[in-house]
Amino acid sequence: VNPLPLQQSLPAPVFKALSEWSDGKTSIRQMGRYLGRDTLVVAKAIYPYVRQGAIHLSDPVLIIEPQRTRPLKPSDKPAHILCIDDSMAIQKTVEFILQNEGYQVTTIGNPLKALGQVFLLNPDMILCDVAMPKLDGYELCAMLRKSSQFRETPMIMLTGKDGFTDRLKARMAGANEFLSKPFSERELLTVVESYVGPPPKRGGGE
Repeated sequence: VNPLPLQQSLPAPVFKALSEWSDGKTSIRQMGRYLGRDTLVVAKAIYPYVRQGAIHLSDPVLIIEPQRTRPLKPSDKPAHILCIDDSMAIQKTVEFILQNEGYQVTTIGNPLKALGQVFLLNPDMILCDVAMPKLDGYELCAMLRKSSQFRETPMIMLTGKDGFTDRLKARMAGANEFLSKPFSERELLTVVESYVGPPPKRGGGE
């Protein structure tokens, strides 16, 4: 209701996203889900602006949200996961965890090289570091989202930062999720399985 204080105190991408969500229909819970943050964390971030009178919270209404569906890989074929990260340690960690579970994994350390190869590899999912030289993860994600080939491909940003602004930037670039480093084996597998399904069962029969 009073955008000037917000515009003066927030980075332009954050202000733009907040303006789009301040439509009287998007709930704080939805915003938390978009950002991958707890509802209370988002509410606390917004609260000072509510007190200033810059944001007005509307009365709660019942909103039925459409379920997002995404095709999972056939159970007999492992999903191909591409990890783009200039850290060899992260590459090896992701490769060890996912290959051990039965996924197909390709790792690339140079983002410019990745941009040239990703269309040939055509992965089912992309894990991308945010802070990389020459081309950062946000830019790479945004560029791939412009291609029809990767418009629906799950893209997960990997970063050592975990700020409100960072999550907004990831969402605006087109990322599906935001995974903070260091991440656990369970965290990585949970995210991967939620987008491409579990790997095929190995072994002969019952």
